[in-house]
Amino acid sequence: MLTTITSGSSKILLLGTAHISQQSVQDVEHLIDTHHPDAIAVELDSKRLDALTKKTDWSKLNLKEVIRNRQLTLLFFQMVLAGYQQRLGQQIDMTPGMEMKVAVQAADRLNKPLVCIDRSVTITLKRLWRSLTGIEKLKFLGVLFGSIFDRSDITEDDIEALKDGQALDQLIADLATLFPTVQRIVIHERDLYMVSKLKALSSPNILAIVGAGHLKGMKQAFSESSSIDLAELESIPNRSIWFRLMAFGFPILVIGALVVIGIIKGLETFSGIALYWILVNGLFSAAGAFIGYAHPVA
Repeated sequence: MLTTITSGSSKILLLGTAHISQQSVQDVEHLIDTHHPDAIAVELDSKRLDALTKKTDWSKLNLKEVIRNRQLTLLFFQMVLAGYQQRLGQQIDMTPGMEMKVAVQAADRLNKPLVCIDRSVTITLKRLWRSLTGIEKLKFLGVLFGSIFDRSDITEDDIEALKDGQALDQLIADLATLFPTVQRIVIHERDLYMVSKLKALSSPNILAIVGAGHLKGMKQAFSESSSIDLAELESIPNRSIWFRLMAFGFPILVIGALVVIGIIKGLETFSGIALYWILVNGLFSAAGAFIGYAHPVA
């Protein structure tokens, strides 16, 4: 799926790809060979570029640092999504993101500027998690867990069919109905972000390679005259008031329940249950502190 966009003095060839598709790899190679772009832009951020070009050594993952920085949830999301793509790729004997890797290698070989135009995946996932309601989080986690155990077969023809305009529009419309927040943050916001990055480029002939699901939104964003606020798109929303209330209110609820039990059942029962709760809570806290190298007094 290819479209041409004029932005200022730049002519942008916007190629929509499937990230697990041999045809998409061939499309990238063909466009680079025939159009000789002055710059190549890819739907990657710096971390995903490193992950794509350097073999990930999970033995070097600093789990203590991940826990200390409260990034376990982000790590979980990234591993589930990467694992799902990897499994699909294995079914059709294809490495996920190969079309992006081919573009990166071509830019290096031809000594052309390579521009990563996508928003940081860390920011995207943080914005998503902070923006989801409690019900949406449960639904989203259900889909993620379902993808882990999904063993449906898929062929390369199935992948290519998803690049068809009508099928893709329907897929995105279904996503917007089921998960409007996911659609807004994972697709729409990134459409705007990548368009802003492309508009800032001055090269006369640019090849931009993005997932096919971004084409429609990006074309619309290019046609609009309103400015795009990158600072807003890169900001992390505060935790919701309900989350803070739950975090603050749960210990109060437990203590209140213990007091009520003490009044009804007597001091001895109260002491036994309170000691059990303190021991269990303390053990988990100590384990977390030990793993994260927390100071014993802190």
